[in-house]
Amino acid sequence: MNNETVLNEYIYPNMEENYYWSDDLSSEFYIKAAQCGFITTSMYKNNEFFLLPEIQFDYAVMDFENIKISKKVSKLLKEDNYLFTINKKFDEVLEKIKNYHNDSWIKDEYIDCLLYTSPSPRDQRGS
Repeated sequence: MNNETVLNEYIYPNMEENYYWSDDLSSEFYIKAAQCGFITTSMYKNNEFFLLPEIQFDYAVMDFENIKISKKVSKLLKEDNYLFTINKKFDEVLEKIKNYHNDSWIKDEYIDCLLYTSPSPRDQRGS
C-alpha cells in the first residue's frame, strides 16, 4: 500500500487519532509524514524498529520566516559563545542527543532515516 493510500483512506478520515506506527523507514515516507503535519519519533517493539508518526493538530508548524525565539534563547544567541545555524554538523548534533539521552527515540535506524531525507545535512557533514 502506498503512502498516499494510507493517508487518504486511513488517516485523514480519522482525524481523532493522532498516534500511528510504520515499518516504512524510507526518507520518502518520513518527508511525506512531515509535510502532512506529523512529528515522527521511533521505538523498538519485540526487537523490531518502527517509526511513530504523531499528527500535530495545534502546534509544531515550521514557519522560519516568522520564527519566535524566546527571550532566554535570544539572550544566549547574543553571547559570543553561541551561534544559531541550520543543517550544520547534523551528524554530530544527532549523536550528542543520542548519547546524552540514553532512553531516547533517536536510535541508529532513526538517524539513518533523517540523514537521507535531504541532501543538505549530508552535504554539510562535519562543517
